[in-house]
Amino acid sequence: MTLSSDRIELALTKVGERVHAAGEQASIVIVGGAALVLRAVIRRATSDVDVIAWQTDGRLEKPPRPLPEVLGRSVDAVGRELGLSGEWFDLRVATEWQLGLPAGFETRIDWRVYGLGLRVGLAGRRDLICFKLVAAADGQHGRHLQDLLHLAPNDEELHFALTEASRTNAGIESDLERVTARVRSARRA
Repeated sequence: MTLSSDRIELALTKVGERVHAAGEQASIVIVGGAALVLRAVIRRATSDVDVIAWQTDGRLEKPPRPLPEVLGRSVDAVGRELGLSGEWFDLRVATEWQLGLPAGFETRIDWRVYGLGLRVGLAGRRDLICFKLVAAADGQHGRHLQDLLHLAPNDEELHFALTEASRTNAGIESDLERVTARVRSARRA
């Protein structure tokens, strides 16, 4: 089942309520389609919530695998309750920052609270452009390029994304350049 803005909000709120009811709190940072939907950049539904980081003691870290017990149980229960796929709360994107997140990433996060127990950080615009540039360069899904075009990055944002994506994703520079040129061309059209 896909996640519209309302369903993402509902799922995150229900997770937050369960975490809070257990006397705990969790802080995550999301990217991808869910972040774009919640930021009202795109209107399409998405299949998952891409969790790129976990905040603990004021620092961003890769999300733990498995998730802490209360959060993991809450995510699973909400997924079953709402009929979501078993991968609706997706940690795979966290492997993409082995060489680091874009410079200044932490300063651009927009924090929101769901159900009192879940703080969700939406990656900043510059960072979403960077992640979508990398995803579009991989060429597997046209939706990533479409998302990037909806973000409508200006030249400075594209330069930042290209620089950071090249720094953190060695070996795909020519693909990144190709996508950047396509975005610039689409802007002129």
